[in-house]
Amino acid sequence: MRQVWFVAATVAALGGCKKKDEAPAPPPPADAAPIAVDAPPIAVDAGDPEAAARQGKRTGLGAPDEVPEVVVEALIAAIAEGTLPAARFVDPAEGYLEHIIMPGAMEKADPDIIKRHCGAKAAARFAADAKTLLREQAEGTKDPAYVDHALICGNEFLATADPTFGARPDPAGGDTPVGGTPWRYALCRSGGAGEYDANYELLFAPDATRGVRVVGMLTWEGGMNPGAVWPAFARDALKVGACKK
Repeated sequence: MRQVWFVAATVAALGGCKKKDEAPAPPPPADAAPIAVDAPPIAVDAGDPEAAARQGKRTGLGAPDEVPEVVVEALIAAIAEGTLPAARFVDPAEGYLEHIIMPGAMEKADPDIIKRHCGAKAAARFAADAKTLLREQAEGTKDPAYVDHALICGNEFLATADPTFGARPDPAGGDTPVGGTPWRYALCRSGGAGEYDANYELLFAPDATRGVRVVGMLTWEGGMNPGAVWPAFARDALKVGACKK
C-alpha cells in the first residue's frame, strides 16, 4: 500500500552571531543547530517536491483568520502550544479518530484502542496528540539514536488524490495492494526509532471552510506491517458525518 510514510522536507539550518558596529556579522557555523519546529517557514530547495507543494501557500499561521492551504510542522506546534485553537481544525460532523495499535511483546497483547471523539472531546484529543508529537520530537533531539522521531509533514496528496489510500495487501498474494480509494490528504508523522517503538501519524483532509480539517491520529507499533494497521484507519477516515446526531 502506498502511503506517505516519510515525506522528506529539506530545512536549512540557521545560525549567526550578534552584529558588531565595526564589522559585519560572521557567517553561521557549519554545525549550527537546526531550526525549531515552531519557527517561521524559511526558503527551501525548489527541487524538493514537498517544498514545491508548499511554495507560496498559506499555512494558517498568518492573520488570525488565515485558512491554510498546506499543513506544516509549525502549525502542529502552534496547536500544541495553544497559540492556535485545536477546535478551529475539527469538523463537528466528523469528529476526531483515535487508533492505537500497540500490542507489545507480552504474552497478552494490549488491546487496540479504536475511538471516534465527538464534540469538545475531539478538539481536546487533537491538542493532546499535537503535544505528543512535539514531545517525541524533543526527545529525538536529545538522543541521535531517536532521530526518527522528528516531526515531518507531507502534502503530496493534498492537491492530487492518492489512488491507493487505504489499500490492503492482496489476499491472493499478489504484489499490488487492493481495495484503495482515491482520497486527498496531508500527513504529519513522527516515526518510531525501532521495533516496539511507536509510530505517530496525524491525518488531515481538505476542507472547504477550514482549508484543512484534522481527521485523527494512528499510533502503531514499530515492526508491524503498515498494511496491517492502515486499512482500518482509512476505512474510518472515509466515513462521512459519523458525529452527526
